[in-house]
Amino acid sequence: MSSDSDWLYGDDRPDLAELQQAAIDAPWSSSAWLELGERLIQEDEPQLAAEALSEAVRLDPVNSDALYLYGQALFLADELDDAIQALENALSVCPDHGFALLQLGWVYREDGRYREAVDSFRAGLRFEPKYTDAHVALGTTLACLWLDSEAIAAYMEAVHVDPRCISAHYNIGVLSAHSGDLRMAREQHRILLDLDVDSAELLWLSICERSA
Repeated sequence: MSSDSDWLYGDDRPDLAELQQAAIDAPWSSSAWLELGERLIQEDEPQLAAEALSEAVRLDPVNSDALYLYGQALFLADELDDAIQALENALSVCPDHGFALLQLGWVYREDGRYREAVDSFRAGLRFEPKYTDAHVALGTTLACLWLDSEAIAAYMEAVHVDPRCISAHYNIGVLSAHSGDLRMAREQHRILLDLDVDSAELLWLSICERSA
């Protein structure tokens, strides 16, 4: 899951060195550590991000955004148990934190807790219904539980949000082919020909296997 806290800066982003200096100059400032941690996530430095965000949480333990980002950094650093704890703490402060719910879904899925992941994705999507990647993640998790019709419905929601979502079209096609709905599978293949030829070719192989 990529960072979802672009609201911190918009398009006017200080560079990493400036954020590091700001945290050094104001070590008592939770927001300085939060902003540094958010940028370190974007720079693909999850361990350093977790350290910065740990400090933000220590200074302001009821800041749900800091707890959410801390959980995200821990997830990216493959510290799943600690990530779950941070995200649960965020949700205890702000139960309707959509991004925290969605991030918890990704953590549960990575941990093989698919049913809990489904519940978390669905809860988060009630608050963030336009998050295409979360609809795709829900679909993939449902497919892991062999709930193909529900998975297709989740992928359809992704396509509704973003008609050019390649992964959603591809997975609709594959699951449709496996269930024998070759008409739907061919429709997704036709769409993919305009979006991504490689994905279209892979889907066509699945269609051919089921048609044989």
